[in-house]
Amino acid sequence: SMLTEDEQKIVFVREALMPSKVSKPEPVPYSKETDAKIVLAHGSEVIAEFESGMRERVIGQPKVIDTLVNAYKTYLLGMNPPNRPITVVLLAGPSGAGKTHSIQAAAETFYGNRNGFTRVDCAEFQHSHEIAKLIGSPPGYLGHRETEAMLSPARIEKWQTTDLPFNLVLFDEIEKGHPALWDRLLGIFDTGVMTCGNNPPTDFT
Repeated sequence: SMLTEDEQKIVFVREALMPSKVSKPEPVPYSKETDAKIVLAHGSEVIAEFESGMRERVIGQPKVIDTLVNAYKTYLLGMNPPNRPITVVLLAGPSGAGKTHSIQAAAETFYGNRNGFTRVDCAEFQHSHEIAKLIGSPPGYLGHRETEAMLSPARIEKWQTTDLPFNLVLFDEIEKGHPALWDRLLGIFDTGVMTCGNNPPTDFT
């Protein structure tokens, strides 16, 4: 039967208000050829130079090197999360396995200086009140203007350049830190920003 004009309007409004079905995105098949094309189009020389530099300096830790190289690829492709750090890597293992050395190798490869990163010794933060050394004393506390926070923007961005607009931060001996430190780090990893006392916010993206 034919619908009246009023009934046609009702059907039209009902269909317009119904949630549309979103088709499931098809996964992009991975292949070495596709990866090679991506690398070639987005700075193959830069990536190859970083990878070869890491393999020359770090022996016996291929998984660490692959993780850092893939993170660098993701960054160059612009596929990393916009409001979070480029990557967060947890290196675990006994003393002498090369955890700190891997970061020193990355700093030397990127900046030409094995000390080109910000190191935070988490063993200094075994009590909650010691977190103030990391983020600066809040306003109202004695000396909050005189002491610079360990994670102030000036210290974090010390090695940043136009060609390398990112920074390396090492939280060493993290298992020795107070739970309050872990809570602070989870906030940094989630939002990419940390406010240091009375100082400007530090950008961790």
